[in-house]
Amino acid sequence: MLPECGLIVERDGIPKLAAWLYQDNSCGVAWLAWVTKNPAIHARETATDVKVLLGAVDEIARTQNRHTVICTTKVRGLGRTLMRCGYAANHEVMEYFRGVPHGS
Repeated sequence: MLPECGLIVERDGIPKLAAWLYQDNSCGVAWLAWVTKNPAIHARETATDVKVLLGAVDEIARTQNRHTVICTTKVRGLGRTLMRCGYAANHEVMEYFRGVPHGS
């Protein structure tokens, strides 16, 4: 069972990724944290799953009136995918941030 801020990406009933999206109650920032992949899934498959996760993060952030999502990771593959999805690298390529897209 996940906390309310927990997210899971599944394919064919198999959990691929889990993450938490924390939201500050005093400003419009959300923090995507603890992105974890199923160890039985090959890393090559996870880029697509991360994109699905980030789409859900955008939707949640948009509906909660968040303007920025931050994510910290030392996992280079995740960092590369974050950058391909519009996140900007900061702090020795460990912190990533992105404005939440509103509208089409």
